[in-house]
Amino acid sequence: MKFLQKLLRNSKSSSQSMLKSPTQKVGLSFEIAARKYLEDKGFVWIKSNYSQAGGEIDLIMLDDETLVFIEVRSRKNNAYGTAAETIGKAKQSKLLNTAEHFILSKKEFSKLNCRFDVVSYDNGKLNYIKNAFS
Repeated sequence: MKFLQKLLRNSKSSSQSMLKSPTQKVGLSFEIAARKYLEDKGFVWIKSNYSQAGGEIDLIMLDDETLVFIEVRSRKNNAYGTAAETIGKAKQSKLLNTAEHFILSKKEFSKLNCRFDVVSYDNGKLNYIKNAFS
């Protein structure tokens, strides 16, 4: 957790000032850690917290020539399932619609292949799922 707190302090994210609850602050710290993890794997950051009326995408990044939409989830314990398991069909549908909105509004990305990945944290342990759903 100290690692995440350090990342949060060192982040120059303007969204920090808009955070109201401790839960939002923790969520942002996991998003920052996920972004760093993926950048260390060679991904290129495009946008964080892209939203439109139907939903929000936590991270949008490039992996070579693939546009990747990333959902970040965390859970303190797995008594009711893992963090990744909380991304049901309704959430997947919102992510798909929001990704489509992004691509339609950003023509420079319209010819790229796309995929949906998940970075989840269960009890603080990072799990990365490439091509989590389509």
